[in-house]
Amino acid sequence: MDAHRIEVIQRIIDFLRGIGLTTLETQLPPDTFLPGIRIDGGILAWDPDQLKYPGDLLHEAGHLAILPPTLRATANAKILESFPNAELGAVAWSYAASLHLGLALEIVFHDHGYQGHATGIRRTISLGLVPGLPVLEAAGMAASRHHATTLGCQPFPRMRHWLRQE
Repeated sequence: MDAHRIEVIQRIIDFLRGIGLTTLETQLPPDTFLPGIRIDGGILAWDPDQLKYPGDLLHEAGHLAILPPTLRATANAKILESFPNAELGAVAWSYAASLHLGLALEIVFHDHGYQGHATGIRRTISLGLVPGLPVLEAAGMAASRHHATTLGCQPFPRMRHWLRQE
């Protein structure tokens, strides 16, 4: 593994732990949904030998972050799949996290993910449109420019809370 890749992974893991998400470096079976990543019992497990795209850690963490705390603590793939607008919320969350960490959008929205829509997601974001911002707003995690003024906070992509509070 090259030094840049190791540094990116470490920055992501340090950030996730710093905001209160539990991560676990471990060996995983080869049949995980995303190579080298599994969420089970609210824990983001990752296998450094199988992890293909470090940005996937941020995106999957976004799925956990937007869950109410009671669901987050027991989250697994089935819970994540059933949560309304989870994918859109995770896109917005991982975008904000990538900016916070100073990572290029291509690290999170890489061309081998998002069912072939990564280029479109990057283009949409570059135009100032972020899919999923309403999901973060509804959860009290971020505020659009319009609502930020009313709430007295910084607008998205600054986050009010990295983890959903209720």
